[in-house]
Amino acid sequence: MTKKEEVALKVFHEICKNWEVSEEDKDRLFGDQLDFDRISNLMTIYRYLHTILPSPVRANAWPRKPNKSFNGKSALEAMQDDPERVRKYLEKHL
Repeated sequence: MTKKEEVALKVFHEICKNWEVSEEDKDRLFGDQLDFDRISNLMTIYRYLHTILPSPVRANAWPRKPNKSFNGKSALEAMQDDPERVRKYLEKHL
């Protein structure tokens, strides 16, 4: 594993820890293989949330809450299918 891959994995696990993502959801969120585009989207989502919501508690809780914009699913569920969709949604709120 390259240094870049190690860092990406470390950041991914730290985000999941802050969002209180279960191991099962973590596997779904990560996908089948190391995907830097996917991890990059998650990192951007994390940064956007902490920009939009000044409270770290609220920013880290937001991904688990149901959202009408994702057909009642949580952003975390939407990220499992399409993290770019969640990133674009948050970009509109910056």
